[in-house]
Amino acid sequence: MSKNQFKVLQVVIYITLLLIWARWSDKLSLIAECFIFLLMVLTLALNKIVEYVKQWKTKKCIENKKKLVLDIFLAVVFFFALSFHSILKYYKM
Repeated sequence: MSKNQFKVLQVVIYITLLLIWARWSDKLSLIAECFIFLLMVLTLALNKIVEYVKQWKTKKCIENKKKLVLDIFLAVVFFFALSFHSILKYYKM
């Protein structure tokens, strides 16, 4: 799969998840909404995940561990930013 096809697939998956969430967000439980947000974050970070997996398969180590930690931290922050509204809505704050 070429890089452009991979990016198109990534965008299609993200938009599909976004449409699912937008259509049924009032009927979903908190866990289901957070799971959709987690899938959205993983979809956005998919190219980084593939890059790290390729590095691990070829060299059996990750070259820039600080960048890996930063990418994981940004993914976690993005996940909490997405799910914060749903958590507040669930607890009616």
